[in-house]
Amino acid sequence: MGLRPAGSTDLFTVVDPHGYVIRCTPACWRDHVLPDHDSLRDREQDVALAIKQPEYGMVYRDRQFENRRVYYKRDGGLRFYIKAVVEVDDEGRTGELITAFHTANKPEGEKLIIWRE
Repeated sequence: MGLRPAGSTDLFTVVDPHGYVIRCTPACWRDHVLPDHDSLRDREQDVALAIKQPEYGMVYRDRQFENRRVYYKRDGGLRFYIKAVVEVDDEGRTGELITAFHTANKPEGEKLIIWRE
């Protein structure tokens, strides 16, 4: 999965279903995920899996930011999803995790589905 690759300062690096290389820095995890989402403490691998293998292979476009993608993965049975928000560079086919958290549902407005290629 790419959790802490050798010689890298990234917390994890994964490839999403569209071939984008997505990274998470220790600073992002520490400053944007953990302060308000303690339920994801020590769950880096689960967030990486949500990006690598999102629910049904579908990736959503963020409702506010054109250059952000949203990935969901069921967590804790059928009750919650892990939601990972990634800012992407379409030209370089790369991205960086912005935040991740648990949510009970997919909000309206994230309806533009980017189908698996």
